[in-house]
Amino acid sequence: MSKNYIEIDENIIKIHKDGKLCTLTNPNSIKILLDICHKNNFYFKSKKATLRNADKVIREFDSYRANKTGKKKKLNIAYNNIKKLINNSKLVRMNPIEKTVLVTGLATTIAFTAMTFNNNSNNKSDKNYIAVESQSIIEELPEYVDEEVVTETPIINIQDESFNYNTENEDGIIIHETETNDTYEINQMLEEDEFHFSYKDRTDSENLSNAKRYEDLFIKYGNMYGVDPNLLMAIAAQESSGDHYSHLSGGCAMGIMQIEKSVWIGHSVSAYNFETGEIDKIKVTEEAIEDLETNIQIGAMICINRIGENNYNIAIGTQGYNYGPGNMDKVFSSFSYDTGITKNDLRDDYSNIDWLKYRDAVSVGDQLYVEHVFSYIENGTVLTTKTRDGNTIELKIVNDQVNEKQIT
Repeated sequence: MSKNYIEIDENIIKIHKDGKLCTLTNPNSIKILLDICHKNNFYFKSKKATLRNADKVIREFDSYRANKTGKKKKLNIAYNNIKKLINNSKLVRMNPIEKTVLVTGLATTIAFTAMTFNNNSNNKSDKNYIAVESQSIIEELPEYVDEEVVTETPIINIQDESFNYNTENEDGIIIHETETNDTYEINQMLEEDEFHFSYKDRTDSENLSNAKRYEDLFIKYGNMYGVDPNLLMAIAAQESSGDHYSHLSGGCAMGIMQIEKSVWIGHSVSAYNFETGEIDKIKVTEEAIEDLETNIQIGAMICINRIGENNYNIAIGTQGYNYGPGNMDKVFSSFSYDTGITKNDLRDDYSNIDWLKYRDAVSVGDQLYVEHVFSYIENGTVLTTKTRDGNTIELKIVNDQVNEKQIT
């Protein structure tokens, strides 16, 4: 397992590679690195997170750095040639022919400089990253240094609209650099969590239409307990085809939300009520889960409990609705054993999809439950859930549909 990783801490990004550290504060560099991460389906949860096993991202960013450094060297050569031509012209008198030669030389050198900054589309290494803007910016990229001797790097506030840099070249000439930063775009790249999966879209299915007949109840109890009504309706569509009354007899679960009798009957379920500010508690009986509205209420309470106990990770909480806490612990253990990523770190990374591969650690339940449920949610929907202190957690559902798998 690689020890290279990328860490974001407030307004700086740190690349840890082979025991060395490169600290990025330049907004343009940060944005390019985030673009590379997104292209490889890696997403930072917020402004304080860690991306492990980041070898591919680091290689692509290093390719960008090498290309950028090469262009800067070419620019310095061009600049020095221009300076020499100008200095030589001051030392001697020139006849018309000599002036023509000088002007031609300057024009050639300037054209060479322009080519240096306009050949991005023809450079193979540029294809390894997503271009941000077509900007002629001379950027001072930091070097990798030994982590043991790293000194604290000044933090640049990325809320500022623009940045002015003054750097000196080898001749001591100050080069003025101006860089415009789209603050909103960078913040969105850092803060918006996306959960990518690939499955056949079922948003126009009869199952979801059945569940939507009771949309007012899903909205009522979703808002009451802080869980997205769209998620509750998708769960109902998967669990019972959205049909409550045909699922009241037989089997080990009952009703539209398929409340497991052996697990819940005789026990209580509780959840925080955001409308009253108090804890609601329901004693689960067979009569209770036979009632449509109470069945939906209990299902919403179980759902928010599964999400809450997983650090409000909506995707993991959704799988937990089917697996239960004990079986999810088996998934976490298998995942952590292979990756070295702890259960808490995984649950804090809302966009992580790698854990899906470890659901086969459990021999019961639906190993594709997340895909089955999310296939009932419109692509691009932002699901929300509320934490106990009232904060809203968002997760954008992205169905790439690379392979439209057969629904089973």
